[in-house]
Amino acid sequence: MNDRAHGPWLQPEWVADAAAVPCALPDAEDLALLQTAAAAWAPWLPGWADELAAQAAGAPGWLPPGRPRYAIGAEPSVAERVLQRLSAAHSQPPEAWAALQAAWRLCAAVPLCPTLAAGLRRETGLCALTPEHLALALRWPLHRLLPLLARNPLRELGLLVPAEPGLPLALQGLQVPDDMALALWQLRPSASTAPAFTDAPAPSPALAALARALRSPVPVLALWVDASGRGPAPESVAPPARRIQDGPGLAAALGRCLVDEVLPMVVVADDAGGDPEALGAGTAGPSSAPLQIPAAYPGPVLVLARRANIALDPGTRPLLVQHAEPPAAPAQARTWATALALPPSPAAQAWAQQLARTLPLPAAACEQAATDARLAATLAGRAPGHADLLAAARHRAALAVQGAVDLRSPRATLAELVLPATAQAALQHALRLFEHRPEAGLRLLLAGPPGTGKTFAAEAIAHALQRDLLVVDAGRVLSRWLGETERRLEQAFSAAETARALLFIDEADALFARRTEVKDAHDRYANAETAYLLQRLERFHGVLVLASNARGSIDTAFTRRFDAVLAFDEPDEAVRARLWAQMLGPWPTAPLPRAEAVTLLARWYPMTGAQIRSACRAAPAEAGALSEPGLAPLLQAVAREFHKAGRSFPGLPTLPRGLSPAETAAPQPDPLT
Repeated sequence: MNDRAHGPWLQPEWVADAAAVPCALPDAEDLALLQTAAAAWAPWLPGWADELAAQAAGAPGWLPPGRPRYAIGAEPSVAERVLQRLSAAHSQPPEAWAALQAAWRLCAAVPLCPTLAAGLRRETGLCALTPEHLALALRWPLHRLLPLLARNPLRELGLLVPAEPGLPLALQGLQVPDDMALALWQLRPSASTAPAFTDAPAPSPALAALARALRSPVPVLALWVDASGRGPAPESVAPPARRIQDGPGLAAALGRCLVDEVLPMVVVADDAGGDPEALGAGTAGPSSAPLQIPAAYPGPVLVLARRANIALDPGTRPLLVQHAEPPAAPAQARTWATALALPPSPAAQAWAQQLARTLPLPAAACEQAATDARLAATLAGRAPGHADLLAAARHRAALAVQGAVDLRSPRATLAELVLPATAQAALQHALRLFEHRPEAGLRLLLAGPPGTGKTFAAEAIAHALQRDLLVVDAGRVLSRWLGETERRLEQAFSAAETARALLFIDEADALFARRTEVKDAHDRYANAETAYLLQRLERFHGVLVLASNARGSIDTAFTRRFDAVLAFDEPDEAVRARLWAQMLGPWPTAPLPRAEAVTLLARWYPMTGAQIRSACRAAPAEAGALSEPGLAPLLQAVAREFHKAGRSFPGLPTLPRGLSPAETAAPQPDPLT
């Protein structure tokens, strides 16, 4: 060692603080270990060995007030149980493994001694024990201890970490994270006393098989695939479990699960990673490294995913894949009845069955929605009802929506939607089918030129189904990176399933185009995207509405999978009259009566619904320029709409006899055209 390490880095005044460490140790082995270290450090810490011996003999006065005394040789401590489970994962010889365990115990003692930690920082510059200190206490040659400390299961799982990673290994201070040290010495409540499975019957055969696999001593890697997001929660049959996220901190999170003795449940997020477009012009797409559980973790691991074909490397672990099935209608009704504490009356059970059809949510989501609905109804001074539950479920689901999507609350209604009779009949038929078979989902294609009301129709459908509107722009989804388009689409579909929202994809012809003959890599990739979408449509059981300006360019394999294809053609005169009558509102039409003005506007001006709405909104501004409301400013706004579209304005309409053309101001040409 250098002179600094041999100096008085342990001072006599630290004894009172350091001697408090053994009071938390439940067995004689830990006390003997610290006594050995105290003997090695005796030149710089006189008297510590005697005080540790007194603690081992049970001398009074050592424990803080109210601190229970552990019996020497009692049940294994948390640290012992962790080491016992890790012993099967290490590959070091027994002597080396014993030295590594002892080094870990010594490092874990430092966070419990504030004065000791402060002295270490003052004398060595680190608030941790260096390999030199450990070698002296363990009587191990430093050159043999360094390889053990560099790579071992404790370090891989974040149970033994460097205080300053930038330093060379021989100078690195090694420490145990404070929260783990407190758990190891049982100075804070552990998350569980011991893993134990519930004896309650599993709600499904898949969940029962999963429970049997997790009970076994084999370190199995179980994949729980819940495509619908409505399957039973694995926590219902698993031991005390903790959900952790896949990512850079996975190994450390697994180490904390090991210390707290809980089952790790790794949640695979489909929207992980950043936007590759922000990385600049590169030659490779975003990284998609597979999920890999560290080999050092000794127990079973449960992975939660929405699909089975995730990037997962099981390594040497046995792999078990189980698919969650959504609960049947009777089971879902019982879940709602339990969450709402409904009485066994026919009316209450009928309400539970209605909720099972309209809100098929997991049990935890049902309880959350019921709690939120009770609170909202209590604040409003009434009993919770169906509308309260719908609102609560929508608000909870909206919080989980992430990614490049736009979640909206629909305001348009079907009563405001103006469609030809054939399209109106097709839409009503599709909605009736969905009402009778909500579990099958609903897929609609709205095809027509721009401005014919496709977006408005999607919003009205979402309002009728009491769902939020999740808007996806196909232009924002497309990416030049290989596989990135599919990843973004998966985000959109998963977000719609999570939020129980209507998924609306605008400009869908860019995504659902016809497959072409493969002439180059671009054609092969485009056809692969189409194949992915076909498979995803089969697995999607929500409400999907596509809008396209070019129906002929959409692959026929997609159109066969739609429940209805609604043609949004440019409105004829009858439809235009209904649109004018609806959008004019209270606007005056002098010098003509309202009915005659509507008929005249519909006959003279072939406009789309979007153009009619824009003209009605612009009429007040035109009226300000003409100093009076009436038909004249409305005609001026109509003229501007024709100029904006690059079309020739048909001119002024022929007024009925008895009205002077001078009573209507001639529309002025748009100065910007």
